[in-house]
Formats: sequence, structure tokens, C-alpha cells
Amino acid sequence: HHGIRPCVSSRQLRVSHGCVSKILCRYQETGSIRPGAIGGSKPRQVATPDVEKRIEEYKRENPGMFSWEIRDKLLKDGVCDRGTVPSGEASSVSSISRVLRARFGKKDDDDDCDKKEEDGEKKSKHSIDGILGDKGNRTDE
Repeated sequence: HHGIRPCVSSRQLRVSHGCVSKILCRYQETGSIRPGAIGGSKPRQVATPDVEKRIEEYKRENPGMFSWEIRDKLLKDGVCDRGTVPSGEASSVSSISRVLRARFGKKDDDDDCDKKEEDGEKKSKHSIDGILGDKGNRTDE
């Protein structure tokens, strides 16, 4: 964690722990806290051959790299921007995992944000403070 635990954030923001966890998960999956569209089919942003090649390079260089790490690296290295990173509106991580399955024939172990660490906490490298810009640290008047 960077910062405070989700249960503390939920008390500060006066929302359920599940709500905070869902927002953190959405941020880790998509890079945004905006809710997804409800209903309808979602257009898929298919990875270009160049992006697929880069994904394959990243995975060969670091076989333990997770899909969300690949997405972050594609963005950081300027290979894609938020509008062109492989997505399906719902999740760029799912699209990257699809590329990995097609190339390497196996499922990425970090697809499911509901997987839990041994201590029962959800794994996240993002914090509510980082997402909200420390707005949750205000004291009530």
C-alpha cells in the first residue's frame, strides 16, 4: 500500500469498504476511477501489431510481469496513450491478457482483481490518497 488502508479510507469518505475496494480495483484495471458504461456491447480497442510485438517483448524480458504492469509500461514508454492502450472500454488489462494468451497460450495470474493475498487483503499498488489527491485526509469542521 501507498498510504492508508482501504478500511480507513472508507471511514473517512463515509462509504463502504467494498466501495473503496471496487474503486481501487477499477483504477488498477483501467487507470480511471470513472464508472464503466452500463449495458450494451463494448467496442474493443484491438492491439496493433506494433503494440502486440512490444507486449511480447516485455513478457520475454520479464516473464513474471503482470498484464497491469505491461499496460502501465506501454503508457510510460509512450507506446500507447490512454486512448490507444489496448482496451475493451472495460479493461485494458483484459485485452493485454488476451494478447498474452494468444502468444504464450496461458492465462495471466493477475487478471482477477478479486484474488487475495495470504493475509486476506486485496493487493493494490494504488491508494485512495493517490487517486483522490489527499482529499480524504481533510478533517471535519
